[in-house]
Amino acid sequence: MRSDSSLSVEQRAAAVDLFEAGYGSRATARKLGLPFRPVNLLYDRWVLHGKMVLVTRDTKAVYSWEFKRSIVARFLAGETARQLAAEFNFSSVDLVYSWVRVWRLAGDEGLRPKRRGRKPKALISSLDQEESATVPDAALIEENTRLKAQLAYLKKLRDLREQGQG
Repeated sequence: MRSDSSLSVEQRAAAVDLFEAGYGSRATARKLGLPFRPVNLLYDRWVLHGKMVLVTRDTKAVYSWEFKRSIVARFLAGETARQLAAEFNFSSVDLVYSWVRVWRLAGDEGLRPKRRGRKPKALISSLDQEESATVPDAALIEENTRLKAQLAYLKKLRDLREQGQG
């Protein structure tokens, strides 16, 4: 059982027994006096895995981006998420839907693994140095542009004065 589940072990077992007796998720929730959403999620997983839904997995599965891309391609070719989840023993059909959503938003790059957590200190300090180097450069360029304009103005003023005295 998942540690973040709102259903106890006994409630889940009773719900699975009712599923096997032919009850749907809404009827099971009503009969056991449980909230519909967690019972419905349990039902969806029960459809995929049967009684094995009561067994917890020790580790979280990690899939390569090529594998994810092939699953998305098969889904877009017409296979259902339920078929794919059953074939590859995914925890839920939502995994297929989430990969398809990410692929539609970001393409193949969205399916690649992303670095998680905080950036290493060396990377942070190098980024800070780059920012500190670019800020004065921008300020110097701006000051240089201002001084060139001022010099052009003063030269023009000098030329006008010389023409007036001449």
